[in-house]
Amino acid sequence: MESSIAEAQVEIKRDADLDQRGKQIDENCVIEGNFDVVIHEFQDLNLKTELLKGIYSHGFQRPSPIQARAIVPCIAGRDVLAQAQSGTGKTATFVISSLQRVDVDFVGGPQVLVVVPTRELALQILSVYVNIGQYMKVKCLNLIGGLDINQDKDQLRNKNPHVIICTAGRACHLLQEGHLDLSSLKVIILDEADAMLDRSFIEGVYGLFKSSPTDVQVILLSATFPQYVEDIIEKFMRDPIRLVVKKEQLTLQVIKQYYTVVPNRNVKVDAVIDILKACSAPQMLIFCNRTDEATTLCNILRKEGFEAEFLHSVLSQQERQGIMDRFRTSETKLLISTNLISRGIDIQTVSMVINFDFPRDKETYLHRIGRSGRYGRRGMAINLILEGELPQVKEMEQFYGTTIAELPANFYELL
Repeated sequence: MESSIAEAQVEIKRDADLDQRGKQIDENCVIEGNFDVVIHEFQDLNLKTELLKGIYSHGFQRPSPIQARAIVPCIAGRDVLAQAQSGTGKTATFVISSLQRVDVDFVGGPQVLVVVPTRELALQILSVYVNIGQYMKVKCLNLIGGLDINQDKDQLRNKNPHVIICTAGRACHLLQEGHLDLSSLKVIILDEADAMLDRSFIEGVYGLFKSSPTDVQVILLSATFPQYVEDIIEKFMRDPIRLVVKKEQLTLQVIKQYYTVVPNRNVKVDAVIDILKACSAPQMLIFCNRTDEATTLCNILRKEGFEAEFLHSVLSQQERQGIMDRFRTSETKLLISTNLISRGIDIQTVSMVINFDFPRDKETYLHRIGRSGRYGRRGMAINLILEGELPQVKEMEQFYGTTIAELPANFYELL
């Protein structure tokens, strides 16, 4: 437990001015829903003194639009379905509201369970809980794959965590073996809910719900909510508050989106090299649809003299965490990945995303480009497409009500 917290505390420390700029840019964001109360100041939420102190210490000054609308019903114990674009404070929304509901004197079992699709996101969310809750004496624990499960068992038995942030597989394993008791759970939170409720996770998520109290509060958050999410809403949510960003606002006004047509896949590599040589973005992410293509691209870029790293699911947890730590501290400038880090990962200095392969679905496109333009910084997304993929680009434009323009020759001046 102590080591997990120590590692987490060196992670995200938001700069207050940067955070405030992000909120100013987002003030015109229209969130539609069936709950009309809007809070404009954190002190108007009647939060615990220690929690309010942690919020300000974390760098927040005023609630973002999604926080202003979602925190109140979450604190009240209502089931909430909240949709907002990346980089607008979704994580802090559920962190603040769930910490307000935690009784730090109760040691009979976890009170908050946060379920996420990736280990990297679980570690990042732990850091936010630790930083915002630093004055509350709240105990937080990660339960994720790739680490010693016996250590998880010891920590569950001896540390009495109030908050658990987990991947579904590890939590279900510990639950089935009798090491994880959810009978005292007050809140269950699905972050990146659209990913958590697809075929690869749904069985585990159902198991966690069925092992929780029937009156547990359910909070679902994501930038996108496909139709299949309605199944979990009908099964496990009670008259939920729905707060939804209008679809045309989802792609973030601060992200410039471009495409360039290449004749074949080999030329894509040359295009990436030309882009990297032309611009001076502090950090970049390149997304590929397949692991083998990402590996090949990384090796070629290294031979060309670029200090690139490749993150994929086959690596050990220690290797994955090392790569993410180097990227967060800007030791690594260029990171290549599949969709492993397309969701939720918050690196504020990423100013460019390159889609080496155009995403296969609309939700993935939104999540990928949302890795740039964090908290009000300008960002750029460049899509390398084959000629036959141009209709998909136009379809994406129409769906999100956005503009994906042809890449200009002077694109590097627009960052």
